[in-house]
Amino acid sequence: VRDSQKADFAITVKESGLKKAWYG
Repeated sequence: VRDSQKADFAITVKESGLKKAWYG
């Protein structure tokens, strides 16, 4: 796994967590 893919995954997890915080 490239670092860029790790970063993209981290951003996806972070954004999904924020969405849960807002809408959950």
